[in-house]
Amino acid sequence: MINGHGDDSHLFGREGLLDFSSNIPYRNHSDAIIAHIREVLPRIKNYPDPNASKLTSLLARRQRQKENSIVVTNGSTEAFYITAQAYKGAKSMVAIPSFAEYEDACSRFGHRISYLTYPEITARKVKPYDMLWMAYPNNPDGYIISTDILTDILEQCPDTLVVVDTAYSELSHTPIRIDSLHSRYPNLITIHSLTKTFAIPGLRLGYIVASEEIAEQVSSMRMPWSVNALAQEAGSYIMEHYEELLPPSEELIAECRLFRGELLNEINRLTISPTSSNFFLAQLSKGDAKSLKSYLIEQHGILIRNADNFRGLSPQHFRVSVQGPEANRRLLEALQDYLSQTSI
Repeated sequence: MINGHGDDSHLFGREGLLDFSSNIPYRNHSDAIIAHIREVLPRIKNYPDPNASKLTSLLARRQRQKENSIVVTNGSTEAFYITAQAYKGAKSMVAIPSFAEYEDACSRFGHRISYLTYPEITARKVKPYDMLWMAYPNNPDGYIISTDILTDILEQCPDTLVVVDTAYSELSHTPIRIDSLHSRYPNLITIHSLTKTFAIPGLRLGYIVASEEIAEQVSSMRMPWSVNALAQEAGSYIMEHYEELLPPSEELIAECRLFRGELLNEINRLTISPTSSNFFLAQLSKGDAKSLKSYLIEQHGILIRNADNFRGLSPQHFRVSVQGPEANRRLLEALQDYLSQTSI
């Protein structure tokens, strides 16, 4: 696991930081999930179900998949690692810039790694490899390739396992549903996170959807009881109350686009990528993101995501997740303050 993910406030000995670094939606219903967990706390006196049977059944029903095509995991990160382990030594193509754990997982298990950019994917420059790793939509910039391009890849590279991280699909404009493609393309593996959308990252809960053959092979890599009893209970509760627990993605995206526009209008030394989600990628023309992050923490009590450890990005890149009008204004003014200092 690399250092430098979002929400690393524990490293700074500061409480009450205004956190723009994590892509967890600030408007969420995690309190309802926490209340349910309180009710089921006695479950920790027993071992968890090693197969997460109830949650698997609920996920299969929602995704319209067979239960044997679902693998419940300790967060999406475990899903990346056990998938890479199941195909140890594969020739993998990793899309960049993207979540660094794809590359880290592949490196851990001896994959021979090459890279291509999302514009290259859009230009249909994908070549057959053992595996292709990508996000849909992408982190850190919220970019979404078209479904047509994805299906072209699946059709033209039938021997390539296409691993798609869908962690932010429900936090994007017109929530994306690609799991219907599994019935047509056995080379598709989708990896899902329940902790991002439903704002429970401390529990670690995700799942894989794949063909029954792939799911069996990947599942065999899991350590016993990797998903604890409370995480399973939270996941089951989410699936049983799915619609009412979803965050207001359209409203969050509208806020994000408004904030992005305000930054572009009021700060002329920032380049900001378009986005289809509740977060966006920005690039400084002056200073660097590491110094900016330290300055914002020390002077303004604000935490951003330094994005310089995303392969393909520069030391000037940082990521921001929308936090509401008042908080957004505080960040805007803090950025103006930073950029106005001639010594930087």
